[in-house]
Amino acid sequence: MTVWREAPMLALVLAGFFVLGVTVVPSSVVVLVAAVLCVAAPRGIRVLRELPWAVLTAGVACGLPVAFLLGIPFALVLVLALTYLQLRYRLARRGPHDDQASALIATLMLVLAVVLDDTPLLGIGLLVWAVALPLALLRAELETFRGSSRDAGRVQRWGLRPVVAILVLSVPVFLLLPRLRGSVHLPDLAAVPEVSRTGFTSQVALGGGASLLLDSETPVFRVTTSVPLTESVYFRGLTLDSFDGTTWRRSDRSPHDGFPAASNVGVRFDVELEPSADGLLFTTGRVLSLDAPVSVDASSDDVFQVRRHGSLRYSFVAVGPFGAGAAPDVDAGDLHIYRTLPKGRDARLSRLAVELGGTEGSREERVRRVSEGLRQRYAYTRQMPDRTETDPLTDFLFVQQEGHCEYFASAMAVLSRELGVPSRVVNGYVGGDRSPVDGSLLVREGHAHAWTEVWLEDRWVVIDATPGAQAPAYERSSVQWRLDQLEVAWRTLIVGYDAQQQREWALGVGSSVARPFASSPGPEVAWVGLGAGVLALATALVGLWLWRGRHWVAQLSGQPPPEGPRGRVAASYDRARRVVRRAGWRVPAHLPPVEAAEWLVAEVGDAARPLLELAWLHYEVRYGGASDDELAGRAAVLQEALAELTAPPSTR
Repeated sequence: MTVWREAPMLALVLAGFFVLGVTVVPSSVVVLVAAVLCVAAPRGIRVLRELPWAVLTAGVACGLPVAFLLGIPFALVLVLALTYLQLRYRLARRGPHDDQASALIATLMLVLAVVLDDTPLLGIGLLVWAVALPLALLRAELETFRGSSRDAGRVQRWGLRPVVAILVLSVPVFLLLPRLRGSVHLPDLAAVPEVSRTGFTSQVALGGGASLLLDSETPVFRVTTSVPLTESVYFRGLTLDSFDGTTWRRSDRSPHDGFPAASNVGVRFDVELEPSADGLLFTTGRVLSLDAPVSVDASSDDVFQVRRHGSLRYSFVAVGPFGAGAAPDVDAGDLHIYRTLPKGRDARLSRLAVELGGTEGSREERVRRVSEGLRQRYAYTRQMPDRTETDPLTDFLFVQQEGHCEYFASAMAVLSRELGVPSRVVNGYVGGDRSPVDGSLLVREGHAHAWTEVWLEDRWVVIDATPGAQAPAYERSSVQWRLDQLEVAWRTLIVGYDAQQQREWALGVGSSVARPFASSPGPEVAWVGLGAGVLALATALVGLWLWRGRHWVAQLSGQPPPEGPRGRVAASYDRARRVVRRAGWRVPAHLPPVEAAEWLVAEVGDAARPLLELAWLHYEVRYGGASDDELAGRAAVLQEALAELTAPPSTR
């Protein structure tokens, strides 16, 4: 086989190994070795082709279930099984049927990888698969059909047409395929526990917010703003108001009273949020308006949540400073919960609050002195030692005197309440990485943080008592930034594409179609416009299909095919078919040219052989790249030779 004929199948096989290697990391070495063998063995390691594959297959079939029973993750067992099967069909290849089996195995590898992970690297595998699969199957089919190298030219000539068709059709299929309204829960094939956003639930044990300590570069959301921001932005996620000494809880809050009248003030934030299990929308400052494509549950404590767990794009307008936000229409009754202290608390807490905050000055001055005291007296650490007291807060303040952001936020909130100042703990994200490409802010899991908000001058003010509190900076090259943006786009536009986004896309298309006839089309008009657009497109496609298939339609109707710019050899072949038809022979219309000619030879004998040779000339010109002018003379001679064709016995 020539190199170019091997390339599609090798690309397909390598794409399957690639997606498995990036999704099931423990199998990477095995997959890499298998990929090298699949590439190298057909060209040099001949001994591998002579292995007792039947015995090996029986051994693997018995060994893999045992491996699963011994505790190997099911996903890894599936990877090993598919890897072995691919090796077996590539190293012991006997013909095109083995190529077809390899193509099926590569497709199963891709399906398994998609089930296990949603990394953007899968997009590379999908693209290679879409291009290589039709070429590989086409080559295998042609080899089955003729088993001759003369078909190579035909594959080069028209083999890319199925590839283009798949790539073009995949876009409308992806956009129009109905999405499920509910979540589909797949089995945990990899047996790897999902990292949930601990700390973004309505109940958080002090010291239990493990995800707030993740030093992970995984993107959480990307933000673009209407004006550049230089300060570290505090993105509020969830507020916690009730503390019993060990656990923070979020009380049931009244609904949000609505946003103020629209105005031209404020900064616009456009957010692309990654899929999450909590459905929280992260905001900052005092939110003046919020726009999302789904229903938002907004509460009076500035927490915004949706019931959709997929990716989401939303926007909001807020005024700064973007470390503080105002809760609208908060009365004394609502503030009572923010002053409540744990029952049976340690008496040392009250004395420490007075010691750090003093008794002189305004409430804001005393609160800020407490914050400064915590920063100076206590150290920041992520490695918490074993507690010596059952109360985690008193253990932090009076024994360990070091801790992470949750402890500092809790201490600041409790000590503020000891001074009579309403306070709450907020879990969210601070800062982010500024992209040098487009100026957007990419917030990662490593930017998760906990801080305190206190009620001063009729607004919530951020007080961050954590020493050295600042957003971690991740060094990224311009290429890495492009990859980060690609990952966010992949998860938002591809992985997160759901029924709601599908509806928005459909309405957008319908509005564009209807806009020439209606200045501001509503949803009903948009649906009508979408229907009209689909009908017009379907009509155009049917018309194109009928025009391109007019020769086939003519054959079905028993009429001579219309002449067209098909070349002189094709014209000679069409005239020859008309000669056959006039002679009274009714060749089955479903047969392609060569098979039709072979059918006629079987019925008539050597008198029909000119049609068979003419059919092959037609194929050589159309698919093999042969010159129409060079073969036109021979085609005309073959056409004339059919003039001696006699009628069937039944019509004589």
